[in-house]
Amino acid sequence: MALRNSINDSARKNKLSFAIFGLGRAGAIHFGNLVRNPRATIRYVVEESRDRADQVMSRWLFDHVEEGCQVLTAAEAKKVYEDHSLDAVIVCTFTHTHEEIVKKALAAGKAVFCEKPITTQLSATKSCYDLAEKQRKMLYCAFNRRYDPSIRHLQERVRNGAVGQVQSIKTCSRDSPFPPLAYFKISGGMFHDCAVHDIDVICWILGQFPDVVYAQGHCFHQELSGMDDVDQVAITMKFPSGTIASIDLNRESSYGYDQRIEVFGSGGMLETRNYSHQVNVVGHLGNQGASAEPLPHSFPQRYAEAYANELDYFIDYQLGLDPHIEVSRKDTVMATIIAEACEQSYRRGTPINIKDMME
Repeated sequence: MALRNSINDSARKNKLSFAIFGLGRAGAIHFGNLVRNPRATIRYVVEESRDRADQVMSRWLFDHVEEGCQVLTAAEAKKVYEDHSLDAVIVCTFTHTHEEIVKKALAAGKAVFCEKPITTQLSATKSCYDLAEKQRKMLYCAFNRRYDPSIRHLQERVRNGAVGQVQSIKTCSRDSPFPPLAYFKISGGMFHDCAVHDIDVICWILGQFPDVVYAQGHCFHQELSGMDDVDQVAITMKFPSGTIASIDLNRESSYGYDQRIEVFGSGGMLETRNYSHQVNVVGHLGNQGASAEPLPHSFPQRYAEAYANELDYFIDYQLGLDPHIEVSRKDTVMATIIAEACEQSYRRGTPINIKDMME
C-alpha cells in the first residue's frame, strides 16, 4: 500500500489544491464535487475539448478566470507537474492514458486520485504503486461504491455478524442508459470497466478474495461485436470460506439503473435496493404484494453521495484527519487480477484459479 505521508504542507492547512484531468462522465461529477467542497480549490483543468470544459464549468457557474483556474490541453499539462504548490491530481481520462498521468503526477510529488482501473495491465498497475511508495504519496483507486451509505452500512452489518456465516452473495448491476459507442472503444471492456466494481465490493464486504472464478458472456448489441466485447455477463466466484458469489451484469436496462446486493447467511439475509440509504432485512412478503419506487436514471444519480464521500475521504487523508487507507495496493491489484481472470474464463470457457493468474 502507499505509505502514509509524513507531516507536510498539506497536513498543516485545511484546504487542498487540485488539478483534474478529463471532464467526461466521471470527470464532470468530480468537478462538481470539487466546486461544492469548501476544502478544495481547482487550480487546473486539463481537457482536450474546450467546448466540453466550458460546458461543464458553466453548469456550475464556475468562471475559471475569476477562480484562478487554468484550462489546459494535454500538451500543456507540464504546467501541472511543475507547480510545486499543487497538492493533488484527479485522473478521469481514458483508461489507456492513466498510467502516464499517474506516474508524472507522482514523480512531481502530487497525491493522485485515479478513476478505476489504474491500468488494465497488472505490471503497469504495480509499477504505479511502486512509484507511489517511493515518492511517499497516496495513490487512491476510486472504487466509489465503498462510500455509498447503503452499501457501507451493509458491509458493516455483515462484518459484525448480522447474517451469521455468509453462504452466498449476489450483485446485480444493469447500466442505464446504453453508453455511447465511442465510450466502448476506450472503456477497457466489460470485465475491467464494469465487473471490477462488483468484484471489489464483494471482496470488501467479505474481507477475502476468491480462489476460483467462472464467467460467461454474450453480445446482444451487434454494434459491439466488432469490438470483441460483450454486454451481458454472469460471473461465479468461490471463496476460501465456502461463500459463493454471483454477479449479474448488463450494459443496458430499459427500466433504469439497477444496482442491488444480497447477502445470505446462516442467520438471515440483508440486501440493498438501488437507493443510497436503504438496507433491508427481508422476511416474508405479505399477501398484498409489493411496490417499488422508480429507479435512478444512471450512475451519477445512484452514486451521487458515494462520489462526494470518497472525495471527502481523500481530502481527510491528505490533511491527516483520517489515517486509514480505504483502497490498498493489494485491493487494487487483486481487483485487476480477478477481473482479468474472469475475462480469461469467458474467453476459454473454463473456470480459472486465481493463484494461477498470480504466478
